[in-house]
Amino acid sequence: MRFFKLFVISIFGLFVVVFLLSLLIPPDAMVERTGVIEAPPATVYDHLGDLRHWKSWYPMFAEDSLWDLTISNPSNAAGANVRWTNKQDPSDTGRLTLMRVDSTAGVYYRLVARKGQLADGGIEFKSTSDGKSTAIHWYVTSHLGYMPWWKFFGFVADRVLGPQMESALNTLRDDCEHRIRSKQVMPADSSSPRPTTSQATTL
Repeated sequence: MRFFKLFVISIFGLFVVVFLLSLLIPPDAMVERTGVIEAPPATVYDHLGDLRHWKSWYPMFAEDSLWDLTISNPSNAAGANVRWTNKQDPSDTGRLTLMRVDSTAGVYYRLVARKGQLADGGIEFKSTSDGKSTAIHWYVTSHLGYMPWWKFFGFVADRVLGPQMESALNTLRDDCEHRIRSKQVMPADSSSPRPTTSQATTL
């Protein structure tokens, strides 16, 4: 009996210590990534300002993801949102809502996930000094609350979310730059002379 009481007291004491330590941890955790896209801001905004276009670069909204998506109409203004449900677990739902949409500065959103987990994010962009590319800054602030087990997630948030954000930014960059290259491809002028066989051989 004495051993059992000692065990209970030890567990309670450990919980108190963990809880007190968690008070020293900020209730929010921010993860951010930056990059440069070789495309004008208008092209980047086309991919960010409309939730329908997020499917092409945001991993969670990909066609082959584990989520069923419902996108609001309109999908390109403040208040627009996308709701999702896990195909394997219908109780696992969430929502992403555009809070502010600015074609010259960026897109800001709020994400509510399972069990009320809350995060605010922003994808800001501006033209580079040479005017040919776009500098982009993406941040996500997770509001962890005051429960110790959630607050300790802040220590690993960058390792968990960072690679996902990097992958998404790389896909966004490829999509934007591919669009620019496609526009720059001009059809051949049929009036110009075609090379002869001998000319083609020497190329």
